[in-house]
Amino acid sequence: MTTDEETGPCPRCGYSSYGLSPPVSLEAHVAWEETFQTDFNKAVKLKLSNRPANPNRICAALLLSWKESGLAEIPGEKRDLRKVLEDGYGFTVEEAEIPSGKKAFQALSKMLENFKDKYDEIGNLMVIYYGGHGHTQNSNCHWDAYVSQVSY
Repeated sequence: MTTDEETGPCPRCGYSSYGLSPPVSLEAHVAWEETFQTDFNKAVKLKLSNRPANPNRICAALLLSWKESGLAEIPGEKRDLRKVLEDGYGFTVEEAEIPSGKKAFQALSKMLENFKDKYDEIGNLMVIYYGGHGHTQNSNCHWDAYVSQVSY
């Protein structure tokens, strides 16, 4: 396993990969961003080209993050992504912050349900983006407000 002494904390998010399997590296972040950008462009073009012509079609994105995450770069990333989606693809973009605490899951569920109710129509395209920490455990994805909440 690679240690932080070998890779150091990620210069992109400041996250330290020590003790995690697989470890997070700068190469992984860069490769992910490049792959995501390419795949997103292909997916949007494919989805939009396969849909019947509909002047009322809506492409909508919901940008989610924790209200209190400890990641100072998330607001800037969401701002940049919003600009790309709105200006580059004509998306309608909404942003929401997940509150920390016991009712986080209920609040997130309500945000997702409201987004779905508003935009879930035949021919529409919906994208949900999450900016924040996360991990997988027992094949389930977990979103974490803080790295310290990750338990293995």
